[in-house]
Amino acid sequence: MEQLQQLAELIRQRNRIDDAIADLIGRPAEKGHISEYIAAIIFDIELCSSKTNPGADGYFRSGALAGRSVEIKYLALDEGGLLYTSTPPKYLADFYLVLTGPRASAASSKGRKRPFVIDYVYLFDQSTIVQSPDPPRASWNAAEIYPQPRNPLLTLTEQQREMLRLFGSQQ
Repeated sequence: MEQLQQLAELIRQRNRIDDAIADLIGRPAEKGHISEYIAAIIFDIELCSSKTNPGADGYFRSGALAGRSVEIKYLALDEGGLLYTSTPPKYLADFYLVLTGPRASAASSKGRKRPFVIDYVYLFDQSTIVQSPDPPRASWNAAEIYPQPRNPLLTLTEQQREMLRLFGSQQ
């Protein structure tokens, strides 16, 4: 009973924090919504008004990718894994922007923690996802835009890098 009481109190605290986050971002405090909000600000993305927009979460507003569609994904751990989408190919976004936590090997979630942090950001173009919804590690490395600028399609400014550092596991 004591563990349930402790869990109930922690959930009440979490609900208060989730309510404050929802008030700030204008959507429920789910990891996907939070990551979309963060990405929209950092990468100047206009989010679609409807979450049911097929294939894309938004469109880049500026820079080399202006006007191109983007699907934003969040993975608590960078396990170099599946980016599968059930969206028909004709509706796929031009790019997949993937924000992840620390690198880890794929394993059971038992005993693991998955805090909301952003340690890596990847930009995949649609052809990579169409070819393989589970790209090999080499494809992930080539798509990395943060912390290492390996993908020349999107070069981050120092201000963007600074904003991403706010959410890193080292904070």
